Formats: sequence, structure tokens, C-alpha cells
Amino acid sequence: MRIPALLAILATATPLVAKDPAIEVTQSDGVVHSFRGLSLKGDRVTYAVKASDTGSIRFEFGGNNENCGAEIQTTSQLGYLPKLDRFPSERAFKTIHGETFTLSFFQNRIARMNGVECAFSFSVE
Repeated sequence: MRIPALLAILATATPLVAKDPAIEVTQSDGVVHSFRGLSLKGDRVTYAVKASDTGSIRFEFGGNNENCGAEIQTTSQLGYLPKLDRFPSERAFKTIHGETFTLSFFQNRIARMNGVECAFSFSVE
């Protein structure tokens, strides 16, 4: 009796949609990498920025405050770093060799409900 119910639930479940892999960037001392992008239909746009050496890394973020949100994670700390809630914004971090920063850009709830895109930009130095 339990197996048919489980099969019915599995048959009606929505399939998982594969997410796009993170765009990989390697930070180089003295080189500024700049990016622009759009987040549509609730999708996150993710970048994995790898520190090439021990030292520091600096990010500058831009976006529309009414439509966009962003989060930063790093392999050296658990969880998300303090939220990016206003653009333009700048963040600087001490790094260790091979540390990876994961940046995610997304539409906020109101933008997603209204079908408005999130246009964002960032640079890393």
C-alpha cells in the first residue's frame, strides 16, 4: 500500500533542472577583471573567483538596488559573508593561496514576481 503512494508522488514530482556551472575566474595581481551580466526568471548567475596567491582581493559591485541581490561565500569560512544589500558596493578581503570566492547575483523577490531582470556588474582586482 505504501509503494503505490510513493510511486504516485514520484511520478507527479517536478523534475530537477540542472544549474549552469559557475563561471571560473583566476585573480592575478595587478590585473582587473570586469564582468557584466543579467539574472532572469529567478536564475542565479554565479562566478567562482580563485585567489592566485596569498595577499588581498578587492571586489567592486554594481547593480540596480530595486531588482538585484548578491551574496559572497568563501572556502575559508562557513556560510555566507555579510549580505550585499546596496549597490554600488566595495569589499576587500585577505586571501590565502587557492582560496575561492563564490559570487552569486540574483533577482530579488519583487523583480522575480514582476518579471524584471537584474542587471549587474562587478570587477575583481
